[in-house]
Amino acid sequence: MNLKSPFTVDIGKLLNQSVDRIDLNLKGNISGIESRNCAVLPDRDILVLVVIERIRRGVICQGTVRSFWDGECSRCLEHASVGMQIDFKELFVTDPDIETEYELIGDKINFIPLVSELLIVELPLIPLCKVTCKGLCQVCGVNLNMGSCSC
Repeated sequence: MNLKSPFTVDIGKLLNQSVDRIDLNLKGNISGIESRNCAVLPDRDILVLVVIERIRRGVICQGTVRSFWDGECSRCLEHASVGMQIDFKELFVTDPDIETEYELIGDKINFIPLVSELLIVELPLIPLCKVTCKGLCQVCGVNLNMGSCSC
């Protein structure tokens, strides 16, 4: 675990019962979030807004992940950059069930595995610059978003 990562959080005060909850705004970059057709570029900011609350088994983290994916539109072949917003509510414990929980390592939470999974799953299989993209003319190849063609 990278202790200097903006996505690694010390929750010692919460576990020691000094506070009941922690509200955080985390911002940073994560590499390797990509599919065959698009990616969250390594220099793109990822914003995580999260509330962490103590429970008997560990902590509950509830919040939102925001970022942008970049890729080529499947219809018009232009560059596309589209925002994503993903809500989550996850359990972090010291001995996690790898199918349903995340690991709490001492008094630290590493949000990178959770954030990476959320963003990868949200990447489109068929990227579009916008839902209403008209694509290219099948005859002359004009981008129909820019105007009509003479075909």
